[in-house]
Amino acid sequence: MFIKDYLEAFSVYPYLLDFSNQTYGQWYKIFNKHSSALIQAPYKNLQKFDSEYRDFSEFPTYRTPSGTAKETISIYTGTKNSEHPAVNTIHSVKGKDFEGVMVVSSQRNTGSGHWKQWIESDGEAKRIGYVASTRAKYSLIWAVPTLKKGEKIIIESYGFKAIEIKDDNLGEGKTYTESEDEA
Repeated sequence: MFIKDYLEAFSVYPYLLDFSNQTYGQWYKIFNKHSSALIQAPYKNLQKFDSEYRDFSEFPTYRTPSGTAKETISIYTGTKNSEHPAVNTIHSVKGKDFEGVMVVSSQRNTGSGHWKQWIESDGEAKRIGYVASTRAKYSLIWAVPTLKKGEKIIIESYGFKAIEIKDDNLGEGKTYTESEDEA
């Protein structure tokens, strides 16, 4: 969840994602200006699971690697490393497909990031759920908060199978679902 929220925070600052004709020094200067804000909002959802208090209001200043400040950023467009999973936002995967996709639901049933909104709403949330869920060629997993009995029935009516995963760190079960096709 944190990674998704962190990546989405970059959409608030689109110039951090525009590397065209920009030097490393210019980019680092812009990033340092917004680095605290980029992590504060996404961390709010993660904070309840953290045993330590963390203050991100003052973030360290990042420096360019030695000798690169005046170099123009080069964008590598070679082959993707298939050993590591890609982490994307909904907006970045439109029109693409993947062997397997895990769609992570938000914890609370508010906004467009919760699994119930993907199937029950008629607006933006349904579109987001559709785009996210139709990117998988073979394997689709919905990672959702722990399900109540009625919610499990709803999920299973869409062809998913609920599987409870114990999180030893939290001492409670977390549920994710996978489509019946992959089981």
